[in-house]
Amino acid sequence: MVDNPYPIYKWRQTFSVFSGNILFLTIILAGLFIWMYINGANTPFFMKNYLFSLLFLFLFFILPLLYNLIYLSKLKYTLTNVEFILKGGIISRFERVLPYSKIQHVIITRRFIQKVMGLSTIVIQTAGSQTVVNHHQSGNKHMFSGPSIPGLNVSDAEKLRDYLIAQVLRSKSGQGI
Repeated sequence: MVDNPYPIYKWRQTFSVFSGNILFLTIILAGLFIWMYINGANTPFFMKNYLFSLLFLFLFFILPLLYNLIYLSKLKYTLTNVEFILKGGIISRFERVLPYSKIQHVIITRRFIQKVMGLSTIVIQTAGSQTVVNHHQSGNKHMFSGPSIPGLNVSDAEKLRDYLIAQVLRSKSGQGI
């Protein structure tokens, strides 16, 4: 039994997830400050109130950033001889146990920012539930079944994929399939 053989890079993955939001937030804040500069005294109260701006920044940037960091720090996976175990969650905890024989596909996804940062996401497809992977930059959503592990180094993701595929083939050959 091996716990987290390949580390999840929490800070890089969090930055990758929020990179699109950072650009959007910068454009919104720049627009607000330009509006305040052009209109001067005619600027609505909420735009002059810096406390409102800090609250906006906290609610839409810092709070989700902290949530993502905590979520990624709680996300753990274990590789045994017969199954893959994924544990995580903040408020409600989950534990997914996937026998290697039930895994159908192992997919590596990389969004543009993930490529720049050298990160990948492993998605394990099973015949059961579905997971939506949202590609923020392109707006595309892809449906995958099974759990995903974000924030892996590219070479680690490829090693993990190869290991999982080898275990799947070994488990299925033992079943006579």
